[in-house]
Amino acid sequence: MAAGQSGKTLKVGMVGYNDGNGHPYSFSAIINGYNADAMKHCPYEVIYNYLEQQPKTQFGIGNLEVTHIWTPFQAISEDIAKCTHIGTVCNTLEEMAAEVDAVIIARDDAESHRDIAKLFLDKGIKVFVDKPLCNHLDDLSFFEPYVRGGQVMSASGFRYMPAIASEFDGELKKEDLVYAHCNAMVEWSKYGIHLIEGVTPLFGSDIKSVQNIGEENNDVVRIEYHSGKYVLISLNTGVWSGFRANIFSNSKAHFSVHFNDNFNCFRNLLFKVNDFFSSNEMPIHPEETITLIKTLIAAKESRIRGGEKITIS
Repeated sequence: MAAGQSGKTLKVGMVGYNDGNGHPYSFSAIINGYNADAMKHCPYEVIYNYLEQQPKTQFGIGNLEVTHIWTPFQAISEDIAKCTHIGTVCNTLEEMAAEVDAVIIARDDAESHRDIAKLFLDKGIKVFVDKPLCNHLDDLSFFEPYVRGGQVMSASGFRYMPAIASEFDGELKKEDLVYAHCNAMVEWSKYGIHLIEGVTPLFGSDIKSVQNIGEENNDVVRIEYHSGKYVLISLNTGVWSGFRANIFSNSKAHFSVHFNDNFNCFRNLLFKVNDFFSSNEMPIHPEETITLIKTLIAAKESRIRGGEKITIS
């Protein structure tokens, strides 16, 4: 049982791994704690570095314990288990499904999510799916009843960035917002959801339309809300800037945020995942999750159609 827990332990299965995504390491470490000597040699130095900066009291999430791990690669499964005190390395997903209370799918290759999740959903097991939930409408049609029925949750930790969650320590007034400009060096289908969700606590999810005038290695996406507010998201794979947002209001106030606090974003997200696994309440309204994924998909379609504006129904 991880530090700071009380009550019945929820046995969580961690499903990973795809190339370039260290979330199975970071999520498991935040929940279970970690072996510093082993983690120092994991493939993601950045994860080891930000874990080492945290006091031991910051580890442990509610009643969660990652007890099982499965990845397509036995050596990686064993390494994650060693780094993060996971007791059981599973040979199959079926083995995991027979022994856990809930599952975290910590892969960001969205095309894998449906097939993996279905095994657990068919058994009535709750599933948290790492962002993005999916990037095709047919997969969204599959997931939608499970999201509405309270069996699937999906979110980016960026919506729980401390500056965003606190509305910049109360200095930002949501009613004064006009627009935001967000930028990053990433690919839209996999990472656009980060920036959409990052500003959702401020702008809401009452999205009217989306338009993508990008081409080749860049996406330039304008999201318009029914309120008249809008968000511009610029992604370019050739310029490194991290994930950033500049937020403007009609009160002349201007706020900037660099989404570089991975530990607290993930930790805050995992507390919401604990709430989801432990109760019948959805931390994020299902309609919001569905709308944001529709927006992600529509922006990709808009670019294919040469920048056509697409209404979000």
